[in-house]
Amino acid sequence: MQSHKSRCIVLKRMDIGETDRLITLLCEDLGKIRAVNRGAKKPLSKLAGHLEPFALTDCQLQEGRSFYTITGAATIEPYADIRQHLSKTSRAYYCLETVDALLADQEPQPGLFRVLMETLEWLEDLPAEQSHELVTAVFSLKLLAELGYQPELHHCLHCQNKLEPTNNYFSTRLGGVLDKDCRHQDSGAAPLSSEAIKAMRFIVNQPIKQVDRLAINRSLARELDTLITNYLHYHTGRELRSASFLHQSR
Repeated sequence: MQSHKSRCIVLKRMDIGETDRLITLLCEDLGKIRAVNRGAKKPLSKLAGHLEPFALTDCQLQEGRSFYTITGAATIEPYADIRQHLSKTSRAYYCLETVDALLADQEPQPGLFRVLMETLEWLEDLPAEQSHELVTAVFSLKLLAELGYQPELHHCLHCQNKLEPTNNYFSTRLGGVLDKDCRHQDSGAAPLSSEAIKAMRFIVNQPIKQVDRLAINRSLARELDTLITNYLHYHTGRELRSASFLHQSR
């Protein structure tokens, strides 16, 4: 059996049997995998504390027939401040659940690993009293771009004309923007402000750490959050539990 060491982000945990847990990990080089943490529920377990959800952890993994086995783990970053505030925690769980829903097992996604890690770092450093809606909007759009679902933001999806600054509509079904003359192509398309288009173009093309250069007020952050998360939900094909909680909290 082959042994492997990787930086991982813990996506979720599930109890199996009386003492073990099945851990879903996003690994920097392996992609999403499932690994058994044996004896995790025993009082003297040495690894359990290093395998908390959304922690960044160095894992030693032993390959098995169905699952990996975690033979060693050391926390790199626990993201302690995220755990102290409900708004941060709920948005971190939303990011984890989204990754788990969209990714197949064992498909390396180094770009997506970086997006999730930088999102957690950003969320960790944000003041607790600040709105965190922009975080999930940015994460969702970067995630979709990494997976090949980047929406069309420069030309009308139907007529292919270059978009003018006003009177545009975002179609989750078609995957981008329709101008005012082509809105009839999707009766469910939502109005899209010129500020939102500019912000989405910037987000797609820039690292997450550069997003704070944008002048985004609460109203624009909410518009982006609603549009982009709706677009992401269309591609997941299911309602995420964390998304329902965020919707209620709004």
